[in-house]
Amino acid sequence: MCLGPMGAALIAFLTLPIMARIYRPNVVAQYSIFISVTTLVTSLIGFELYQNYVREYYHHVKELPKFVASNFAPILVSYPLFVVALVFYGDRISDYMKITSFTHFSIYLGIAVLLGVWIQIASHIVRMEGTPLQFSISLIVPKLCFLFFILLIGGMNEGAASDFLIIALLVAAAIGSAYYSFICRKYSIMHCSRFIDLLISFYSIKFAFPLLISGLLTTVPIVLDRLILAHYGSMGQVAVYTIVTSIAGAVSLIAAIVANLWHPWIYRKYSEGTLTLPLIQSLMTLASLGISIMWSLSWIAASLVHLFLPDYYSSVTFLLGGYIASPLLLLFSDFTVVGIALKRQTIFIFIAGLVGCAVSILFFILLIPQYLASGAVASIVTGSLGIFLIRTEFSSRLLGGFSRWRIYFLVTLYFSQSLFILFAKTGLITALICAVTSVVIVIGVYASQIKPAIYQFQLSLQS
Repeated sequence: MCLGPMGAALIAFLTLPIMARIYRPNVVAQYSIFISVTTLVTSLIGFELYQNYVREYYHHVKELPKFVASNFAPILVSYPLFVVALVFYGDRISDYMKITSFTHFSIYLGIAVLLGVWIQIASHIVRMEGTPLQFSISLIVPKLCFLFFILLIGGMNEGAASDFLIIALLVAAAIGSAYYSFICRKYSIMHCSRFIDLLISFYSIKFAFPLLISGLLTTVPIVLDRLILAHYGSMGQVAVYTIVTSIAGAVSLIAAIVANLWHPWIYRKYSEGTLTLPLIQSLMTLASLGISIMWSLSWIAASLVHLFLPDYYSSVTFLLGGYIASPLLLLFSDFTVVGIALKRQTIFIFIAGLVGCAVSILFFILLIPQYLASGAVASIVTGSLGIFLIRTEFSSRLLGGFSRWRIYFLVTLYFSQSLFILFAKTGLITALICAVTSVVIVIGVYASQIKPAIYQFQLSLQS
């Protein structure tokens, strides 16, 4: 199950330096904005209903066709409405987003959103019902195809047009969608349409709506940061920032391991009545140690990335060292948010997303005009910190209060050093010093908790 996210992350990491060498920074920047818009619209169209599917899966095992059809039925309405809006306003969106290189923007966006929504749905079905091998193949094959197409285009024409890049992306996504369609063929629209229960659909939307708003509040800054940066800086600055966020996205893909193993496992333990507060506390301890190690290794890796990129992207080193805080804080919150998920109090996820979005936008306005890409990075990571703190605090209170001071100490330590790396524009030696000292300090703080946490976790696995 872990092979897929890790393999996909590795391929994504290899793809970026190649893309940066083949395409001009202007093309990379416009591609980034297109992907950001696609992600935003996909979240809006999909209603975050896949989260309700994972949450309720074990409660509907005996009636899966009915549950799957009813849970995702609202998408059959939302996507046609999006297509109608795209027909009338596609050109305006293209101009506003500064995407002028794509000759068929509306068509590209409509296809990309359709494939994105289906992949989002099918990947969670495969995760819950398929084999680990099927799930791993589903993640690796599309990214491998995209890498192949980029290499093919680069070999044919080093000055390849932007359209070639988007077409390569859509073909790779279509291959992944075809694979998902084969695996999930029992959930065809013709078959499942007979089972739609509007009451289940209503409760699915009711559960997922706060998650949808939270997801949009998380995604909107990803679009705004590029637009504001393009306004005050240049498309070249956007390209550098894009490479930073994309490489950090490899961490986000690794974080899918959490979603693939942690969430189904924790929901199952809760449904069986075997999830206790001491076990949750132990899991928080182990998660904290894992985040600490990942954060330190990410600093070291960030200081070496520039060796694989053209000279134009030399500033990626310190920008990535700072930006890596964002996906790692969100990954950490996937563990600490357990109380909100189990108690179904998704309103708190909405509040966290609202605060994170507001903080990011405020810092965009304050920092980007002066610090450009560094300001955008600082704004995003500060918003992610707000999301983490609110999710963790409310989650703890809903569960009866697991200990948090060590968690907050770890986050404060790593967050402050990430900002130092960002604005001091440090190199490998400083990153090594920060990485090693931080891990040593965290292990010292958690020393008395490690053995009991491992013991509790082993008992839970044996049961």
